[in-house]
Amino acid sequence: MIEKKATADRISQMLDASSWDYTRDEDDPNLFTLEFETSVRPDLRISVITGDEWVYVSHIFGRNPSENQAQIHRRLLEINWILNGCKFAVDEEGDVILLDEQLADDLDQLELQAAVEAIASASEQYYDELKQLGIRA
Repeated sequence: MIEKKATADRISQMLDASSWDYTRDEDDPNLFTLEFETSVRPDLRISVITGDEWVYVSHIFGRNPSENQAQIHRRLLEINWILNGCKFAVDEEGDVILLDEQLADDLDQLELQAAVEAIASASEQYYDELKQLGIRA
């Protein structure tokens, strides 16, 4: 197992080398936040979180749907069949998350970039459709 701080420092270096603006949480140095402007929603916030063995790239896509939950969950499963590089998941509170998980010890700049771009692209591509089904922003 590699040290979490060393992974967080590597992620910081990778993000420094990218064209993205990001913040590193003062209270949790293993949490990085990137914010993007999009054409379909006011903003897009993607988190990069270093764990003990994994790096998680995630985006809270929407809040627990109040209506059509079964239809939304079915559509999420269908979309997961299509997606490459990330997946939709539902957390313990029922919120919909776009997620990618990478092994920390061999993650490189291109893999991190691909993970962030996959999540941003999927968020843009499926936001309107899932919002119409009833997902709450």
